Amino acid sequence: PPLGSVASTAVGGTMVVVSIAKYLPQIRRILRTNSVTGLAPVAYYGDSLVFWAKSTYHLRRGHPVTAWGELMVLFFQNAFIIGLLHKYRAPEVGIRTTQLRIARDVAAFSAFALILSKLPDSFLPFLSVFTAPLLIASFSSQIETNYRRKSTGRLSRGTIILRLFGSIVRLTTTITQLGGDLPVLINHALGVVGCTALLGQIFWYRRFGEPEPEAGDKEALLVVSRRLESAFSLKSATRMWRSLGGFDTDEASSKMIRAAFKKLDTGGSGYISLEDVAIALEKSNPGFSVETAQRMIQFADRDGDGKVNFSEFVLIIDSCGIEFECY
Repeated sequence: PPLGSVASTAVGGTMVVVSIAKYLPQIRRILRTNSVTGLAPVAYYGDSLVFWAKSTYHLRRGHPVTAWGELMVLFFQNAFIIGLLHKYRAPEVGIRTTQLRIARDVAAFSAFALILSKLPDSFLPFLSVFTAPLLIASFSSQIETNYRRKSTGRLSRGTIILRLFGSIVRLTTTITQLGGDLPVLINHALGVVGCTALLGQIFWYRRFGEPEPEAGDKEALLVVSRRLESAFSLKSATRMWRSLGGFDTDEASSKMIRAAFKKLDTGGSGYISLEDVAIALEKSNPGFSVETAQRMIQFADRDGDGKVNFSEFVLIIDSCGIEFECY
């Protein structure tokens, strides 16, 4: 066989092995911060459909494992991330609802896989074309979410870089191994464009945007703390209050707010004192100053008694939906 073909086959095989690590940075970031804030579910559902559809296309076409092996690995990693999305959003929607959503996902993907396996051979060319709109929807959803929130949240730079590298390499191997299959080339080109756009947003918002503190993300919390100490910012204070309460998204039911208030009210006095805030901040990061706790109390204390009662707590938490968009 031609040297170029042998080289592309070797590269394809390497990509299958490397794909095992492609989504690990994203998974690690989620597990480290215990948060999925900023991750667009549509993006991961769309990617899962794309990975499975493209795998089916290559398998039905009789292409070598180097063409579809990576996609199959990425599908299962992506499915795991969807599972994490359900896990960390369970407190917001309830265990029962989460279980129903997981069952719905399993049933939907199973039906999708069955339909693709029964698809007539004459429709296979359209299958590859079908994934292009899914890719556009997937990338657009995450890009739009980042733009709307002015932050990339828990999105992993490492995973995006690996995806970009993979798409670039696949452009080459598609030309040499698959004879320049146009629909496949378009898909990989979309991957390059989408990943480049996401990397641009990651660079911009993490450099010039406002970090969003999450439980477990001590670095972001400390940055916001320092900003509070240097300038009064209602938006920053609200984000820190929501972080201490365990709120990762806009959704905050009355039951969730009541539970968060009781958690912060360590003495059961019916209000959150400066000491309560200081204790909560100390647990998040020992580097916080008393001034940070004082600023947070000042922002939430509407009646000027130096404490935060439940009504005031509700107002500061709900500021994300009334005065500005926090997520």
